Amino acid sequence: MSAFDYVRSLMPKRLGEKRYTGRIQEDGLYTDRGPVLNMSAAGLRLRSSRRLKGTIPLIICSNDGRLDVKAMVIWNKRRGFFAFDVGVQFVDVDATTSQKLMRIAMAHGYPVAA
Repeated sequence: MSAFDYVRSLMPKRLGEKRYTGRIQEDGLYTDRGPVLNMSAAGLRLRSSRRLKGTIPLIICSNDGRLDVKAMVIWNKRRGFFAFDVGVQFVDVDATTSQKLMRIAMAHGYPVAA
């Protein structure tokens, strides 16, 4: 048995998961509800551990700081045990906040429609 195989055998395997190490979130964009999967100046899709509903406060965290916005949950889609993709639309956003959202989306490689 190689040293790699021995170390790998000591690592706990997540249920239903074939890889021994987790994936890395490359874009570094998160909310207080979970990581951001894609984003525009009008809304975003995030991964949450539970179903969300209604209008929620949302804190968007990036390398440049944090931005507090209000968002309305548009849809939820179950992706697994304690895993939901959630689509939200930003509400009551002024022009300054909209510009900040657009800059965050562009800085993290998300395509932004005009």
